[in-house]
Amino acid sequence: MWWGISESDFKPKQLNRNDLLINLAIWALPGFVSFVFFGYLKVKGINYFNYILKALNEGVSVYLWNVMGTIGLIFLGIAIIFIKERVSQGILKQSNNILLNTFKAGLLAFGVLAGKAFIILLYDFHPHIWWQKWFFGIMLPIMLLAVLIINSFLWYISILIYNPNMPNQKTSIMEKIESIPALYRVSFSTIFLIVLPIVITIIKR
Repeated sequence: MWWGISESDFKPKQLNRNDLLINLAIWALPGFVSFVFFGYLKVKGINYFNYILKALNEGVSVYLWNVMGTIGLIFLGIAIIFIKERVSQGILKQSNNILLNTFKAGLLAFGVLAGKAFIILLYDFHPHIWWQKWFFGIMLPIMLLAVLIINSFLWYISILIYNPNMPNQKTSIMEKIESIPALYRVSFSTIFLIVLPIVITIIKR
């Protein structure tokens, strides 16, 4: 590939699928279990915990996810432009932190959405309108999977651009981007400064 960038550069050593599963267990599972539990109590007429349900619903903040993710990608775009400068290390670290935190917030929201979908499928449909359950039983998992994939993309980018175990904290792909002429780096950075933030905003709507 161009400027020595190879397929292996897109598979950094610190990329560990177990980390993804651990984050799912830490962030998504509590959101799912909490919403199912308190949602079930509400269905059974126990309304003492409605405040908690409202709090969980407010945790699903698409706007916050959009803003945080966009800021993280913009930081990445700026770091690519100034990749040869020492300041780029700090910018990449901030981009990594923001993208990881956005990913974790997205997992919490994913767990709440999954719990809400579970309650809807079990209790919110008229028993005689069976086709609704079949339709939503198929569509909801597909939609939730799409949300999970989009959110995990931020996790992947955060690992792709930053490695705290390296002396200069740069991954192999970022070191090779450093050798790209400035004009091409500026053009490439527009993907993170403009294109991806717009795409993510549109998709999340």
